[in-house]
Amino acid sequence: VDGAVVRNAAGVDGAVVRNAAGVDGAVVRNAAGYDQYLLGIYRFAALRRRAREEHGARDVSARHFFAPLHLVTVDAGDLDRDVDTWADLATLEETSPGARPGAATEGA
Repeated sequence: VDGAVVRNAAGVDGAVVRNAAGVDGAVVRNAAGYDQYLLGIYRFAALRRRAREEHGARDVSARHFFAPLHLVTVDAGDLDRDVDTWADLATLEETSPGARPGAATEGA
């Protein structure tokens, strides 16, 4: 997922992250109140700093790695659906505007 998804879907302008003093990035927060760290945009310098603090990022959970950062949170809206099963995927395809049913399983 690239940063454009976060900016467009959640209404976050990249300038917020670039220009806000002390802000390390923006992360999507789901309806249950959990930050979805893999769905975010981050300042490279902040990621590099955290990697140095952790002596790399290998074998470190995303929550542990990103939690110390100063992040702006944005509402997930309809972005944070959990798709763990084929049934979840079918439901997502049925309810997502513009989705082509069966597209994810074509050629499988």
